[in-house]
Amino acid sequence: MRRVLGIALLLTAAGSVRAGPPAICWPVEIGDAKSLPWGKEAFARDDCYDARKTVEDTLSLLDARMPVLVRMETLRRATIYLEDSQAGRDALLRALASRVLDAEAAKKPSALAWFDAGYAQGCFSQLREQGPGGYAWVCRAAEIAGASPEMEYGCAILSLMGARGDFKGHLDRAQEGADKSPLLARNLESLKKLYPPVLRYFEGKEKGMGSGKGKE
Repeated sequence: MRRVLGIALLLTAAGSVRAGPPAICWPVEIGDAKSLPWGKEAFARDDCYDARKTVEDTLSLLDARMPVLVRMETLRRATIYLEDSQAGRDALLRALASRVLDAEAAKKPSALAWFDAGYAQGCFSQLREQGPGGYAWVCRAAEIAGASPEMEYGCAILSLMGARGDFKGHLDRAQEGADKSPLLARNLESLKKLYPPVLRYFEGKEKGMGSGKGKE
């Protein structure tokens, strides 16, 4: 993890638009929403925060009222705080997976529970640079939720580490909700700046719309 963050910091300092594993190195803009304590920069942890409380605090924050984008950033921060604690990561994932199982056992599948467990697994997999871990779980969350542009954005982020064939579909569905969610729109705009192929994809769609192509 230190190597991943070190590379990300060097690239950011050099002005590069590629900042490493997306779930870890690309902060999610959440405005003034409550999350884990953090510094002013993307990788600046709060030195006053007791990282030993990360699992407990994360589970407390991830309630039914927290928006999806804030969940993503909270899990990103939790992963960074737990970079040196495999036990902590295991404990957090077990707790999140238990929420999924409890909901399934009650025959009330929870999109948020599936999303949290999947996105946490995705962050942990990218921490070790091991591909799209958790991707199928967040896709399941999006399926349960129905039309959730924010969850589609999360699916797109995880798909970039090994499931790129589905990336454009997720991005299309996320973009459909951007007009109704200024925060999602800002994150999509940031994504275009961070990842050149994303920018080319958006530009291609805009040209297609302008020429009358690309419409169904």
